[in-house]
Amino acid sequence: MALYWDQKTVVLPIICLWITSYYAAKAEPINATEESTAKIFWNGQKWAHRCIFHVNETQILDIYTLSHWDSDVCGQACASDGNCTAYAWAPSTPNTEEPFECTLLSGNISETDAKSSLSSARMCGLKDASVLKLVPWNGRNWAEGCVFIKGEFRNSRPGTATREECSRLCSEQADCSGYHWRPAQLCGLVLTESPLVKADALMPSEKNYPRGSILCGLRGS
Repeated sequence: MALYWDQKTVVLPIICLWITSYYAAKAEPINATEESTAKIFWNGQKWAHRCIFHVNETQILDIYTLSHWDSDVCGQACASDGNCTAYAWAPSTPNTEEPFECTLLSGNISETDAKSSLSSARMCGLKDASVLKLVPWNGRNWAEGCVFIKGEFRNSRPGTATREECSRLCSEQADCSGYHWRPAQLCGLVLTESPLVKADALMPSEKNYPRGSILCGLRGS
């Protein structure tokens, strides 16, 4: 089982993620009892608040569990997946603030498939390549401001003073293929079955993660 760390606790996450990826074994990300007859306001955008998609289980590609402020990363995750056509963002359990689930969907999905929700915490969106942000690799295998959402996240020992030390800790664990490091001397290892690549890195909002407050790197960097 993946782990989740809340930034409000003593042990902080590297990206505030407890993450798991799974498929149709997860129930449909729609709860009919949350539907509303209110109008959905897209406002010329490809995403909207208070909306849900009606889909079947075969349309679920992945479900990632993220902290509440990573809804922008959810849109990026869909945009970077060749099979994703839409996504849904909602609390993983009712009446909670976090964590939230980012559900990537496939198939022919449009605005007309969206239904209004009673929950102000829900949002839905269509694939939008314009939300992808360039990761500043600068010829290296690590970069500032980026995160990985694939895999299982493990918090390494506190007091990891440098990025290089965090990278070394990753290299010492067989299933670690990437890491997050924060100047607050926090190191998080990303455990995956398949190696991470640069294309897996996403850029969260600088409002929540100012440049220099977090970085991500591939194994051996």
